[in-house]
Formats: sequence, C-alpha cells, structure tokens
Amino acid sequence: AEVADDLVVKTVRDTHLAALDRVGSVTRSRGSIHRGIAGAVYGSLSLGLRSASRGLDKVAATGVGPRLEDGPRGRFVSSAVNGLIGDKLLNERPQLAIPMAVRLHGADVDVTADGLAAAYPEATGRLVLFLHGLCENESYFRRDRERMGTTYAEMLAERDWTPLMLRVNTGLPLRENGAALTALVQRVVDAWPVPVTRIALVGHSLGGL
Repeated sequence: AEVADDLVVKTVRDTHLAALDRVGSVTRSRGSIHRGIAGAVYGSLSLGLRSASRGLDKVAATGVGPRLEDGPRGRFVSSAVNGLIGDKLLNERPQLAIPMAVRLHGADVDVTADGLAAAYPEATGRLVLFLHGLCENESYFRRDRERMGTTYAEMLAERDWTPLMLRVNTGLPLRENGAALTALVQRVVDAWPVPVTRIALVGHSLGGL
C-alpha cells in the first residue's frame, strides 16, 4: 500500500499537475478548478492507501494470515517491493527486508557445514553463483524450463559445477550489497563440504549489485 502511494499515486499526480501547468502556460489558463479536483482525488487515494497500510501493519503484528514467503506469488511481490524501496524497508520494516542468502526450493539454506552438506549432497569443488537482477528473485533462472526442458543451472550441474542460487535485496546501495556478497561467499567457502577450487558468477541485469 505504501509503495503504491509513494511510487504510483504521487508519480501520476506530479505528472498530471506538470502537464496541467504546461497546458496552462500555453492557453494562459490557471486551471485552478481542475487542479483542485485533481488534488482532492489524489489526496483521497493517498489517504486510503495510507490507512490500509496502517491497518495491515496492525494485522501483521498479530501474526495472523499467510506470510509472503509461503508461496511464489508472495516471494515475487516481496522481491519487487524490496527492489523499489529495499533501503527504506530495512530501516522501517526490517522484517520485510530480504537478507542476502543462498536459496534452495524457495527457502534460505543454512550456511553451516551441516546445512550445506544436507542441501548439496553431491557438492563439487566448482561453484557457480546465480545472481538475479533488479526486483527479481532466484526463480528467474527457472523461466521457460517447461519449454526448454532444462535450465542453465541444470546444464552446468551436469558438467561438474554446483549451482548456488542467491537472493538479494536489490533496493540496497551497491556498497552494502557488495559487502554482503563478499561475506556470504566467504562463509560458503569456509563451510563447503569439499575444498573449493573455482567460483564463477552468472548474473542477470545486476541492478543493486
């Protein structure tokens, strides 16, 4: 609701009023009535979305209802919103901010010796990190699998690579994501079941990183 208010309603409002000013400069009309009506409409939309946001916050605090992470649609929304206002979420709603993580089957992998060994029983010494783009998540790399019959990650796995899908809050600054990636890769290497001999990176539109 807040994203819709900040990024949609306000953007449309500002564009509308800018266009009105441009037309007024040509026609020499102040358009005060039009401006007043538009202001009332946008103000009502903004108020409604802000009220909805506060109400949803109260419901979320009770723990009632499904979590965004419970399904692919929710994870899509979470990734998109984090890509747009990830830094704001981290400061104001940290429970909604995506932490950088290794992902498998829609969940974070426990980056410990036991956790990695359980998640990757056929681990090899050659790691390939898959890093999605702005507002995306790790599921991007499975697009068109039904049509193609395989994925790039699966093809590399057949060639003795171990694919690791990463999920990133692409709304954070470059420096923060770079530091988080360095720390995460170091933890993975230190706890990997076999000695790591090579690391490669596959990225898609590396927004935010």
